[in-house]
Amino acid sequence: MNSGEELVAWLYRSTLQVDDKWAVQTEHGFTWWAHRHAQTVDVLGEENSPEGYAAWTVSVRTEVLNALTVDDQAATTLNHGLMANPSLAGFVFDDEAHTLSLCSVVAVHVGNLNWIRSLVGMAAALQLYESAQVASKLATDLGAENAVSGHPSSGVRWIPDNIQLFVVPSVVAPSGAEPCQWPSEEFSEVIRQCMGQPPALLATDGGQGLTVEFPYGVQSSLCEMKGDDPHPIYGNGLSVVQSFPVDHLSEAEGARLALSLNKVDLGRQASGYGFGSYSFTGSLIQFRTFLPNVLYRSGLLPSLYSAAAQRARAMSVLLAGKDWTSDSFNIRHSGAGRLVFGPPPTGLGEETQHE
Repeated sequence: MNSGEELVAWLYRSTLQVDDKWAVQTEHGFTWWAHRHAQTVDVLGEENSPEGYAAWTVSVRTEVLNALTVDDQAATTLNHGLMANPSLAGFVFDDEAHTLSLCSVVAVHVGNLNWIRSLVGMAAALQLYESAQVASKLATDLGAENAVSGHPSSGVRWIPDNIQLFVVPSVVAPSGAEPCQWPSEEFSEVIRQCMGQPPALLATDGGQGLTVEFPYGVQSSLCEMKGDDPHPIYGNGLSVVQSFPVDHLSEAEGARLALSLNKVDLGRQASGYGFGSYSFTGSLIQFRTFLPNVLYRSGLLPSLYSAAAQRARAMSVLLAGKDWTSDSFNIRHSGAGRLVFGPPPTGLGEETQHE
């Protein structure tokens, strides 16, 4: 059994504790009904992780809407909803099937299986909660159909599963009412360990948070990790926001771009960990993730930083048209925030130099 299959089996039996009566086994995973919105957990395929491990892409997808057409108004409506305040999933629109789903995707391997499964399990639980909260109103607002369905033989599940009823009010919300679990010392430590060298151009910490800048074309993109930016639903935890400048886009064009990025990054293969959502605000494409307090683990920040760096590089190629090279790390910032250029930073690793 590979790491992807192990994760799927662990979700089925241990985290979600799926009742066989409400599940259908698929070729690479399963579909189940915690209530009236089907959720599918699948191994999508094999890839190589940045660390050199054989990795498997695992997807968690919960159906939200059917018969949806996304015009400019619909794209803007979605952009101002959960896409702007996501937790661990984002909306993916299938323009062929005309469906909208909440999706999370992750590359799992022997090096991250032990800790990544708690994030994937929480992503699955929060998808179930969020789909139930937003589907009916979105269907009305967008002229679509609420994607309610039932098990092919057991029928409609009228009484929700305990994971849908109790995870948020009994576990996530009480933990979120407590102070942020990520201590300021961990932000300082990850700055010291990881960010005084490429791929970071500049990194600072202060209190329960940090900021880091990555190369982005001939500019830079900003990543912010904050423990003092609570979620409107889940309370305190860790907020991660990456911002990528884009020029000359209307609100509708930006919203459509964000949806298209979700389709690739959350529906197929994530450029970093696929927990969260893209959205458009002002002149920025942003990727937002929120980890509720209950997900705190010591040592998690360096992994989130690594995922942010992967996403920053992918967005530099896709949105700014420039991959990272050794020259990318000549960029420096003046005190006024203006891009200036200086000598290459020390510690430029072999992996970057060879480009």
